[in-house]
Amino acid sequence: MGVLRTDLKRIFTSWVFYLSVAIVVIGGIIQCLLIYPDPADHSSTYGALNCFLAAFCLSGYGPVVAPVLAVLPFATAYIDDIQTGYVKYIAARTTRKTYIIERVISTGISGGMVLLLGYLLTLAIFTAIDPQPSARTMILGGAFVNIYHRSMLQYALLTSINAFASGSIYALLCMAFSAVANNKYIGIIAPTGISLCSSLIAWAMPFASVKNALLSILPSVTLIFELTTESRLIRDYILIFTCAAIMIVISYRWQKNGRL
Repeated sequence: MGVLRTDLKRIFTSWVFYLSVAIVVIGGIIQCLLIYPDPADHSSTYGALNCFLAAFCLSGYGPVVAPVLAVLPFATAYIDDIQTGYVKYIAARTTRKTYIIERVISTGISGGMVLLLGYLLTLAIFTAIDPQPSARTMILGGAFVNIYHRSMLQYALLTSINAFASGSIYALLCMAFSAVANNKYIGIIAPTGISLCSSLIAWAMPFASVKNALLSILPSVTLIFELTTESRLIRDYILIFTCAAIMIVISYRWQKNGRL
């Protein structure tokens, strides 16, 4: 567990990690305030929880910004180790297989924690400002809509947990694409493209039947529960994680054969 311990220390002492969390929080607050300028005004049907959900679930902020912030702190460390030859030094102290497994774990944690901490801090701030329940008018369908109508706070916490899963997948996709392409910038761009896929189809596709067919077929990592269902969300995470794992295994084989 030496690699994992070292990686986690690097992650949680990195200023980039905390800057990424801060950007998630600041961006979320700005989005909330654009929707609900005065959180203390109870004359409106909107409240702090609804504005938190509107900022992260109904706006374009999350799908565009979250993938980049999730990969910045640590997701390119794997390709950096390969390109600098540091991976050979690490392999002298442990096996390549152990190194890659522990690097996958640490990379997933780094991306997931950026979004989870950012979401929870934003939620805590707005709940502290206005803890009163709000009218349930924001979420009309999609995954876990029954939880939303039962408890907006539970739905917001579930959204935050989903953000951790999404951030982990974003980071692993970056790790995988950068390793296979031998280019960290391709790795950084790829998760954003995948994240925008479902959002662009959902908001821009004019034909409802085609749109629904594409959303049901194409796997995508989504921060927005309204764009998916529970079963599709789980299916997409499994498929995309499997694809990322396959690419990482391919890069591992290439390392053994001296191609990287």
